[in-house]
Amino acid sequence: MALNATAASIPALIAQRVAAHGGATILRKKDRGIWRSFTWSELGDGMRSASLALRAGGFGRGEVAAVLADTRPEWVIADLGILAAGGVSAGIPPDCTAARLGTLLRETSCRVLFVENEEQFDKALEVRGDCPALRRIVIFDMKGLRDFADADCEDFAGLLARGAQSPAATWQADVAAIAADDRAVLLIPTDPAASVQHLTHSAVLRAVAEARAVLQPRPGDERVALLPLSDRLERIHGLYCGLD
Repeated sequence: MALNATAASIPALIAQRVAAHGGATILRKKDRGIWRSFTWSELGDGMRSASLALRAGGFGRGEVAAVLADTRPEWVIADLGILAAGGVSAGIPPDCTAARLGTLLRETSCRVLFVENEEQFDKALEVRGDCPALRRIVIFDMKGLRDFADADCEDFAGLLARGAQSPAATWQADVAAIAADDRAVLLIPTDPAASVQHLTHSAVLRAVAEARAVLQPRPGDERVALLPLSDRLERIHGLYCGLD
């Protein structure tokens, strides 16, 4: 794909940016007082590995996968991996109760659920028996879960490792096949009474373009993520704008 071509999807946009800015820093996370930097290439590798692992595990185009976690780099990689696999990515508010989680998983026919840690994993275990579409749970932080074994659960590092070993010959073609009017994002409100919003790739990219026209970001600008990535403002006007 030419770098000056208009991207039809979010993964296609990321692929353009990875090709153009591979070694540049795109994300930072403070860990035990030390800032860890993530380059565009690392982000692109994570997106590709996550998407290949999902596809190899039977995750199909148009199916829904969800992320239940606070803002962290793994959230971003999982989100982009879901989209690059042709799926629909749902961000679930991290303070969601187990009962609300079960309702959301059933209503969206969620196939794969990414969770942050043991606390969020416990919510998923509590409701998964009532969520017939849910096939897999992936955990970002395995602290307290090292001895847990379940054929339908795995750690995020293991998922990425599987994806890195998967044949990637058709990966670019798969991303190119994602259409602008394909569903991409489910925005789930904190208020259970509010409606879930369904956005296509073109709707997200249009919102990003409009936000950038107003904000007029410059090369070298930095921003701090303050809200959960399930929040529309943080996800669309924060994350995706920052990746454009």
